[in-house]
Amino acid sequence: MSLATRGGPVKFFCEDAAGLCGEKPNLQNYKFIPFLERINLRRTEARRSLLVQVQSAQSFKELHTYCNSLGTVKYMFHYTVGMEPLHFIIVEFANESDVSNILSASSFIEENTTIPTQSQFLWFRASNRKLAKLKQSKSAILSAENGTRLFNEEEINSALNSCKNVSEQMQELYNMTKLNDTGTRLRYLTARQIENAVYGMFPYASAYPFGSSVNGFGKMDCDLDLVLRLVDKKINKDSRLIFHCKAPSGSERTVSQRHMESVGDLIHFFLPGCTNVRRILQARVPIIKYHQQLTDIECDLSMSNMSGVHMSDFFVHNGRMGSPS
Repeated sequence: MSLATRGGPVKFFCEDAAGLCGEKPNLQNYKFIPFLERINLRRTEARRSLLVQVQSAQSFKELHTYCNSLGTVKYMFHYTVGMEPLHFIIVEFANESDVSNILSASSFIEENTTIPTQSQFLWFRASNRKLAKLKQSKSAILSAENGTRLFNEEEINSALNSCKNVSEQMQELYNMTKLNDTGTRLRYLTARQIENAVYGMFPYASAYPFGSSVNGFGKMDCDLDLVLRLVDKKINKDSRLIFHCKAPSGSERTVSQRHMESVGDLIHFFLPGCTNVRRILQARVPIIKYHQQLTDIECDLSMSNMSGVHMSDFFVHNGRMGSPS
């Protein structure tokens, strides 16, 4: 996996645990980035991205032309959802302002037929008599096609049978089933949807992924664990102006359950693609479980603390310690 920087793509050294347990990477092409910094890079990447439903993978050229008229497209990743596949393209832009320009130029369908929710999840309307077909961009490049495709059992068995020993089989199995770049981008976009949903009252809210999605042990179909922090900003002790806030009423657990119930209603009634919302509020750690249809990801959302994120960091460090010298 790589992220583009001014000096070109920089690969994350120790991006996943198995990458350290298998073949030793060429350190000249890798740069070590701490776990939390890597998460923040991915979150920034999600803020520069849109998820667009299209007719087929071949729609990327026309989509590229349209998006490039309002911003600067960097990467495009195609994937499908469902047995009768729906096609989607992740579009990453050069700047967050490009996303703002796109959203400002986007529209809703007829009034009173849907709930007019603005998010980074869009669909690309087909051309018609009123909407002329755009020229297909010759510079458009699709970085991934069918980016979330799972290998079937026959393909996995064939690959494992061609390996020379058990160690090669373990590495090959991991490579074929591990969470890839497209799958990771989808998880951060799913988290970004939650942040956008509460942005009005909580502009510093952050939804942090943890668990298998970020600790290097995740598979392509793994679920997404999220912890929502309503404020993720250091307190400015020098400020003379302080926000008025409402004091919580009840015990910490009761307040947490009420907050979770409200967030659950927000997800259930307003967020596009979110289905099967279940509020499990009596658990030791209250969570909201839901399925995001547009990214095809099962999600578990909590608002407790950052222990899951720090534990994921711990797992990554353990993976590094177990790497061969």
